[in-house]
Amino acid sequence: MDFGKYLNMNTNANHVFVTMTKFFRMKKQLNTIFFVSIVGCSINILCNIMIYKKLSKILDCMNNKNNKNNTDK
Repeated sequence: MDFGKYLNMNTNANHVFVTMTKFFRMKKQLNTIFFVSIVGCSINILCNIMIYKKLSKILDCMNNKNNKNNTDK
């Protein structure tokens, strides 16, 4: 077997392997980013819902107080 050809094949295989590992590493990072963003989004939505509920309760209380004040007069 010609050593040059063998070396060439080996470097090609190595190159493919390196690109594959780079790709998988990137994919892993992307998956992590994707997962984190989804979790962050859902937490954000939950927080918004909680805040909205609290705000609506506060607003309801304020409206009730205003209504009571109005009826008292």
